[in-house]
Amino acid sequence: MFWAMMYVLFFSGSAAPELSLIPDETAFRNAIADPQRLEQVLAIHGEVTATEQLLAEVQSNLYTEVARLSPLYDADNDSFAALFAELDLARVEAQETLLNKRFHLKEQMSEKEWRMIYRNR
Repeated sequence: MFWAMMYVLFFSGSAAPELSLIPDETAFRNAIADPQRLEQVLAIHGEVTATEQLLAEVQSNLYTEVARLSPLYDADNDSFAALFAELDLARVEAQETLLNKRFHLKEQMSEKEWRMIYRNR
């Protein structure tokens, strides 16, 4: 149980909104004047936000399951390993999606717009 909790503490990461990888929509609206590009960029923004929320939900559900299993005397290593494998897979999939969306977003914006959006980060 101790090692399961240590894993969660040290390797859990966070998908909390305040730690989002992308600024809120207002930053994009203030930086991008072209309505068509803004619409495309906001669509990508929505996909990033949805991916972050999905990962947060998966993490929360898996942590709940770890917390449920931890006090059970009969819970074996395989039970925990399966949960952590599922969590790792969800993170890998989210990481791949988020990186792809980041570069897609960058392609839609000028360097000036990009710097304007990320200047306070």
